[in-house]
Amino acid sequence: MLRPYARSLRNSLATLMLRNTPAVTLDGVHLSLHHPAISNQMRYVLWRGYEQRDIPLLKEMMAPDDSVLVAGASIGFLSIYCRKIIGVKHVAMAEANDALRSLLAENFRLNGLAQEPFILGAVAGHDGDIEFHAHENFWSSSILARSATEKVSVVPAMTLPTILARLPFRPTTLIMDIEGGEVEIPGHHFDHFKKIMIELHPKLTGKEPADKLLASLEQQGFRILRAAGHSYALRRP
Repeated sequence: MLRPYARSLRNSLATLMLRNTPAVTLDGVHLSLHHPAISNQMRYVLWRGYEQRDIPLLKEMMAPDDSVLVAGASIGFLSIYCRKIIGVKHVAMAEANDALRSLLAENFRLNGLAQEPFILGAVAGHDGDIEFHAHENFWSSSILARSATEKVSVVPAMTLPTILARLPFRPTTLIMDIEGGEVEIPGHHFDHFKKIMIELHPKLTGKEPADKLLASLEQQGFRILRAAGHSYALRRP
């Protein structure tokens, strides 16, 4: 593992090297490299390859006639992949980090797509308000505190049923990556979907809550189609 100063040097060199490169293309999806919400480390990650282990799971699980809710939309990569590459017609997104909203819109524009329905808020086990910890590296932002340098704000908290009630279509598929918040979701809230791609975060939540959530989904009839690391593609009849 790189020491912090070596990592910082690597990231800065990557930023310098990419200063005249406005975007990177990953699996056919164009992603902006120079938005203010992108740190040097995230720029390096985007350049080297971002969310690559999730692509085989999407290919295994998704079909063009699916409709999708992406919980933890981040910069829009998986949402755009579903629309542009798989051919899904309806995608909605929920994201708690307001700093990513304009970046997400820019990435949709780069891919020639109109932006899909977007809800600003944290997917949670209750409705109301919740503290959100925004990290300089956007993929580490979470409702869980992870470091003393995070920017803490209060954002709307919404349950999956509340979000679904606000959408103009009924999603068949849930894609969820909410950095540990997944273990707070009541099991029956997942019952609205036929397919789920979810990333668990046992290092943040502990192994037992992550295992309990996966077991709960299996008890509801979901079966694992494919797994990569702590990411799972599940489907039920």
